[in-house]
Amino acid sequence: MALNAVLSFTTEGYLRMSAFRTAWICVCLFTLESCSKPPVTTETPKESVAFAGHHFREVRTLGALPSSVRAILGVGKPGLDGIADAGGKYNITDVVDSRYPMRSFVVAGVDDGAALVALERGGIGWSVAATLYSNTARTPSVDKTWGYSSLHTVSGP
Repeated sequence: MALNAVLSFTTEGYLRMSAFRTAWICVCLFTLESCSKPPVTTETPKESVAFAGHHFREVRTLGALPSSVRAILGVGKPGLDGIADAGGKYNITDVVDSRYPMRSFVVAGVDDGAALVALERGGIGWSVAATLYSNTARTPSVDKTWGYSSLHTVSGP
């Protein structure tokens, strides 16, 4: 009986030590692996994304959009008709404060003659939509809009 207890203890001890060694080796390998990679920076890469025949550069503020698109979106309009910049206050729910807009900018991609803009719309039917604008250098036109609403999915020209 005592021998079984000793053998059991020895086997459990070996297994614990083996698991500890395996975990330690994994930590060391992970550390070495991460040291061999270039450091992560907070700068936004200057890469572009190809979509619908355009090469879009990501923009994260309304101010980086072409002025013609900002005008269509209502940038600078007060209250409910305006639009909040990314992270700004807006009416996300159906409890409406008329000092804040109902829409908020999420992210966009811009090209020489086009913009792909994603917005959130607050309210009882919270929604998110992406709109592809063309001819942004002159008078922009809507090519297509994709969207999702808590009430239904939207897709159209």
